[in-house]
Amino acid sequence: LGLLKPAAQQKVTALLARMEARGTPFKVMETLRTRARQAELFAQGRTKPGAIVTHLDGSPGHESRHQSGNAADLVLDVSRWNGGGPAPTGGYDQGVTGGRVVRPNVLAAWHALGREAQALGLRWLGGPSGGALAPVTGLAFDAPHVEVPG
Repeated sequence: LGLLKPAAQQKVTALLARMEARGTPFKVMETLRTRARQAELFAQGRTKPGAIVTHLDGSPGHESRHQSGNAADLVLDVSRWNGGGPAPTGGYDQGVTGGRVVRPNVLAAWHALGREAQALGLRWLGGPSGGALAPVTGLAFDAPHVEVPG
């Protein structure tokens, strides 16, 4: 969190506290990125193995809000899960995979994250502002991403 700009740090800290109070704690996976890191993530699923995780390559005019310290990627803190069912396991999306809901309680946690983020004035890329919504989950491409609009 310390690498975020002050406004982003304040809002993301408040978001984490709200989610903790709900019994669905999230933690920060990534904040500030260099242009090289953004390009590396952009290559994933295109010229490198793995799934596509970003649509921005980090070049001028195609920068992520991560590059300016105004965005964070969050994941469920499965070590402290109290989300009304078994804790999610697995990778980046933690229970929401390929447009299928692995666990309804996990899907509810992601949607709660989006509502709380928006209430704090953050843009959540898991909702309609993040692009097309998956038909089953109702989540967009980049559900872990929250940012200060700008």
